[in-house]
Amino acid sequence: MMQDLRLILIVVGAIAIIALLLHGLWTSRKERSSLFRDRPVKRAKKARDETPLDDLDEGVGEVRVKGARPQQSEPSFDSASVDSSSFDNYGSAREDVRSEAKSPFEHMSPVSAYDPLLDEATPVDSPRSQVRGDANPQVVDPRQAFIPESDIDAPREPFAYDAPSSAQQQPVSHSLHEKVQPAPQQPAEPAAAKETVLVLHVVAHQGGVIGGELLLQSLLQAGFQFGEMNIFHRHVNPAGAGPVLFSLANMVKPGSFNVDTMSEFSTPGVSIFMMVPSYGDAGQNFKLMLQSAQRIADDVGGVVQDDERRMMTPQKVESYKARIRDVLKANA
Repeated sequence: MMQDLRLILIVVGAIAIIALLLHGLWTSRKERSSLFRDRPVKRAKKARDETPLDDLDEGVGEVRVKGARPQQSEPSFDSASVDSSSFDNYGSAREDVRSEAKSPFEHMSPVSAYDPLLDEATPVDSPRSQVRGDANPQVVDPRQAFIPESDIDAPREPFAYDAPSSAQQQPVSHSLHEKVQPAPQQPAEPAAAKETVLVLHVVAHQGGVIGGELLLQSLLQAGFQFGEMNIFHRHVNPAGAGPVLFSLANMVKPGSFNVDTMSEFSTPGVSIFMMVPSYGDAGQNFKLMLQSAQRIADDVGGVVQDDERRMMTPQKVESYKARIRDVLKANA
């Protein structure tokens, strides 16, 4: 009897031990399967949360026009030319801006192909009707006001080489009765311009003005420094060191600023201009000028226009680049 009871206890104990081992193996396998199944999900979530370093952009962003000023990513320029694809959003926004706000100066007949400057600065508390009330304002071109006339589009005469005449090269073998036939004169080809000025405008929307305090803050953030001729200049170094790349003047005559009274100052717009050739890479300088104009327009709630007071388009940017290439080729 004792033998049978001992055998039963041994069998029951073995079964219990085997059951515990099987339960432990099953639990371990279940936890391992759950861990492997959740790992891809955690990895994908981690990849979404992390921002790759390649997506980070340094420097000033590309040119854009925003209606309600939403935050947008700003891809950097990676070549000397402005890619037309970077203006896709710009073109669509341009149509919206054109439909909502036309230039406050469209009713004025243009005196020349360049920018007219108004008569006088408008104080902040002046009515809007006074901004555009003058039907015949005096016009001032920044090319004439701030750049010597001899430095603007002044084609230089080619060096005249005095070739020896045929009579000096050969002994006289004809008789006195023979007439020397004059050589036909070749028409002189017009020399290509070796200097030019590129102009951009940042103007307020129709019926509006740009406050001086807000404008001054935006200019300082864009790297402009107040200096010679009482206008702002963008140097190679944003701190104000090095040669001047381009300058910014008031659109209203006489075109200068008074930094001591900027809080009481307002203007319908400003003009940014650059001489070509300039220090360094003219193409890169133009891109920086275009980006600065767009940044100022975003800060003050204005729009960027070309030298004909029209909305900037990719085609107009290509025209500016072609002018730069022509001038650089003429100076090569």
